[in-house]
Amino acid sequence: MDFSVLLPQAPTELKGRLQRLINQSLETTGIVKKDLPLWRPDFYRVHDSPYWTRLSKDKRDQFLRLSSKCILKEAISIEHAGIAYANKMALLAESQEERQYYTTVAYEELGHLYLLQPYFEFSIDKDAPSFSTMIARVVEKESRRDSIILIQVLLEGWGISHYQSLAAGTDNIELKNIFSKIVFDETRHHGGGVILSQYLGLAISSELIGNIQSVIDAIRVGPYQVAYMLSHLNKLSSYTEVGFLLSSIKAMETTTNKLKIVQQNLGKILSDDQMQHFQWTPFSITDMSQIILNSLEIARSEDQPIEDAL
Repeated sequence: MDFSVLLPQAPTELKGRLQRLINQSLETTGIVKKDLPLWRPDFYRVHDSPYWTRLSKDKRDQFLRLSSKCILKEAISIEHAGIAYANKMALLAESQEERQYYTTVAYEELGHLYLLQPYFEFSIDKDAPSFSTMIARVVEKESRRDSIILIQVLLEGWGISHYQSLAAGTDNIELKNIFSKIVFDETRHHGGGVILSQYLGLAISSELIGNIQSVIDAIRVGPYQVAYMLSHLNKLSSYTEVGFLLSSIKAMETTTNKLKIVQQNLGKILSDDQMQHFQWTPFSITDMSQIILNSLEIARSEDQPIEDAL
């Protein structure tokens, strides 16, 4: 099956006609653009860092705006992937109940997308962030069983905690309600993945182990975007400086806590022996610093705006 996730938009006339049908189904008049919401500095754990307090108001505002765009771009991209995933799984379903289940999942993911899209607009097929393109590859390439483990057990389980933190970290009441709705739905999507993966059996291949570790590694690398932006705005240029910055935003503590959440979700379906296949410790501060500094050096050598590196 040739199945693509991050498709381009339809031609203008066709898009308009299809959009009207989608709006009728969702009982909405369409997407009305809204102001970019912001998350508080404490959400990023930068509020006590000297690398935050020394920034001018303009640079702080720039950090918060860019960070919001990163959050929304990733969330919207993942909802696109979620719709595609549920559609594919409905086609691969082996029972009426499973097909019906994935049809409801697709509808809920579409609802999430339409709740988030008014806050930030971008071209999904050209500008999707790297994490969501990794998810898209899983949806496109992996088997039914492996996809359930990777998408529903691992990623949607992770999403529950992530969206809860997004709701807590913003003062935008409307957005709080949106993320609370998403958490409610994602909890059932995750639960369905646990049920189906247990039913299909718990043997894991070396390929699945590698794919799971790739997701874990994306977390082990630490708060890359936050640290990259703060380093860029402070014009840091040494491993030592970046390392101090990472320590000041509690990078190791935050990363360890996130890894524990992933560990708990996988532990619902994998045995203790199977869990030993994976590397659960965060990257060291030195390794995190090197990754960030390498990215900074590339961006500076190419005179790349900060937005293009995120």
